[in-house]
Amino acid sequence: MPLVPRPGKLRHVIAAKTRPSQIEEIDVRGVLSAYDLGELEGYGQPATGSGRSASLIVRTSRGKKVLKRYKYSLNLEAITYEHSVLKKLETAGFCAPRLVLNRDGEACTELGGSYYAVSDFIPGFKYVDFVISRRRKSKFIAQAARALARYHRLIDGFV
Repeated sequence: MPLVPRPGKLRHVIAAKTRPSQIEEIDVRGVLSAYDLGELEGYGQPATGSGRSASLIVRTSRGKKVLKRYKYSLNLEAITYEHSVLKKLETAGFCAPRLVLNRDGEACTELGGSYYAVSDFIPGFKYVDFVISRRRKSKFIAQAARALARYHRLIDGFV
């Protein structure tokens, strides 16, 4: 049975296609030039609400990626810690963003006083954005609970 989007989801999709990009094209191209991703084929904003950091979905000749500009209040130490958590999750085979290293072998790129990261795009959806049966909703919640429990087991004691 196909998923039927809720009106709020449709509003986010339309807004993502019509609002100005949170990251200027010159910065998108500047950051991506530090990576071996091939040609930029296009980019757009994710069809989600706004987050703490600005993100774009970029299409390159080497696949879909997520370009993230960290909020200005995050320093490099905090970003490096976040990346170490993502690396630990990747090593354990946990489904989490896989960071793409730039040509210098770094997961973080600085441009114009802002820090950026690129990760592989992970397709998915939020079940709350769709009209679904209670039974199917219960399955999604149980799956999310198992994933959250595994996440906590994996990072327990991680510093």
